Amino acid sequence: MDQRRATAHAKSFIMQQGRQSRIRQFFLRGPRTRGQLAILWMLCAVMYSVNARVLHDVDSVPPSYEAWNLVRHGNLKLGDYQPLEYLHGTIVISGTKGQWLCIHPPGKALMMVPFVAPLALTMDEPPRDLVMNRIGKVMGVVTTATAVVVFFIAASMIAPAGAWLATLLLAFGTNFQSVSSQAAWAHGPTVFWISIGALGLVKLATGRFKRGVLVACVIGFSFGMAVTCRQMTALYLPPVCLAVWAMGRFRFAVVTGAVALIPIGGLMLYQHAMFGHAVMGGYGTIEKAWASSIYEGMAGLLVSPSRGLFIFTPALLIALIGLAMIAKPASRFSTPVRLAVAALFIGGLLQLPVSARWYDWPGGNSFGPRFLINSLVAWGLLFAVAYERLRISRAWNGLVVGLVAVSIFIHVHSCFFRRGHTTWHIRFYKGHTTVWSVSDNLIWSNLTNNDDRGPGPWPPK
Repeated sequence: MDQRRATAHAKSFIMQQGRQSRIRQFFLRGPRTRGQLAILWMLCAVMYSVNARVLHDVDSVPPSYEAWNLVRHGNLKLGDYQPLEYLHGTIVISGTKGQWLCIHPPGKALMMVPFVAPLALTMDEPPRDLVMNRIGKVMGVVTTATAVVVFFIAASMIAPAGAWLATLLLAFGTNFQSVSSQAAWAHGPTVFWISIGALGLVKLATGRFKRGVLVACVIGFSFGMAVTCRQMTALYLPPVCLAVWAMGRFRFAVVTGAVALIPIGGLMLYQHAMFGHAVMGGYGTIEKAWASSIYEGMAGLLVSPSRGLFIFTPALLIALIGLAMIAKPASRFSTPVRLAVAALFIGGLLQLPVSARWYDWPGGNSFGPRFLINSLVAWGLLFAVAYERLRISRAWNGLVVGLVAVSIFIHVHSCFFRRGHTTWHIRFYKGHTTVWSVSDNLIWSNLTNNDDRGPGPWPPK
């Protein structure tokens, strides 16, 4: 009887270990089936949409109307739409020929076209502004969720053991969750194109391609299209082309740069014709656009209590370890892989001082460091690298997972409870608080202020 019991316990233990091993292997491997990728995409879409709200600001209002006019009349003029009248003189201005135009580059409006076209082709006038804003959110959800899936594939090629956790962090513990997926911001289309370009670069680095010229074309076109959404993403191109060249693929580097110039050239022609500024476009009409201190802006975007990247997503501190690993010549990662990740990180880093100099570097009525969303793909890859190499103990794993959980909670909570966010920004614009205030910071205000009485004290008593 005792032997039978021992045998039964042994079989149970073996089966339990087998189940744990299968679960462990699932999370330590990259995507094995298209079904897994589809489930990941659907999870992102649900998480981004379940709050049933459009968390927009003035910047995310015009794209739906631009796309509507593009489908109906073949141009981006906005003068015919009454819901945009209150924006005239701010982000909607009169162009060189007197027509009303949005000062932003047209990339996000182009991305809106498939979502607006079914209504634009069947209706004479656009629906009410609430419907147009909700269509904009659908675009944000689709582009951001797709960027997450593409990132997962790229991370799995470099650091398969860290890919799942890095993907969950990027999807739900950064401004992917709280900003780019919540309205028709330019950030959704931007990270969509950046993630595709990053995947192409990783494919070149790992040798997983059949037609290298085609991959180079995809890289160039993707980063070029990202520029049509956010001009400063053009700073990705020099390090990316140099990295491809340093991999020993000079011809591919030339193709990447040449193809990128196609959408960038079209953007410059449009901006010169409409605004008289080929490079700055509509932003060139803003007086004192570069009025901020570069040092305050850089520090603020990284560590300020109400805008800092490492405050709103503390798990990205682990990515700094990944950066040290990539920089080390004796790293277990191949030189092409190190070059690819370094190029993406440098491209994002070059945008930091540009964003810091902008007169409104806090990014308006947004949650967290909105201007750093463009660089999050690189930060996510560095996090995956660090986690894969440093799974040294349960305590360490618990610390990393805990930081990821805190990051996810901060951003997911902000999508459902927004009153503290609103009241904090009212105080901010009235000059009653700053992004550097510890006692009145945005995260704590949003966590505690579920009525109109103001934020609770910090630290809590």
